[in-house]
Amino acid sequence: MDVHSFFESRSNNQPIEITGWLVIINDELYLLDDNLCEDYKKTMKIKVTNRSIIYPIRQAILPLGGGESFVFHKAKLKGYVSIDPWPEIKVEKLWIQESGQADMILVDISKDSIEAAKQRYEAVLNFDFFKEMGDR
Repeated sequence: MDVHSFFESRSNNQPIEITGWLVIINDELYLLDDNLCEDYKKTMKIKVTNRSIIYPIRQAILPLGGGESFVFHKAKLKGYVSIDPWPEIKVEKLWIQESGQADMILVDISKDSIEAAKQRYEAVLNFDFFKEMGDR
């Protein structure tokens, strides 16, 4: 099922597998419909409630440059959707398609994987190049 079909069915609190474009908008993770509007932010979308899954996603993809979101990839999400008051999904499984690749890869979004990826990300942010290189 794609995002548009979900909106037509209005399934609520049911397990679902849904495809679309995974993207960050205003620091939130969304799955957008395949038929993107010229301004992609206005496209039909479902908000991802467990947004910390972005850490292992970042480990699995090459981040895009030059836009507002480092992730703008085809994805398939499996989880539970609620529509009250806005469409949201709590993702249990996630597959993502890297640019230029034919197949989607399963991303480990377990709690352990999220914590490990978060620690790696924070280590990169806290790396002091000049301290590590010493005075030269």
